Amino acid sequence: MNIREMKFGDAVKFVRMKLGLSQTELANAIGVSLPTISRWENEGREPQMKTLGRFYEFCREKGIDFGEVDSI
Repeated sequence: MNIREMKFGDAVKFVRMKLGLSQTELANAIGVSLPTISRWENEGREPQMKTLGRFYEFCREKGIDFGEVDSI
């Protein structure tokens, strides 16, 4: 499956696993709490726009390209 076709929570988990990060490490890297990452991955919650931007910026810095933000 293409990363652009994934649900947001699945994409978060994919990125985290690809980078070998724990939920805590990813949370610290993008400035959110551990429960937030868990909710994204397990409950299908969506982030606020500001947080979404930080996540995408983190991904770009790590060489993971989602294409246009609205294409996910």
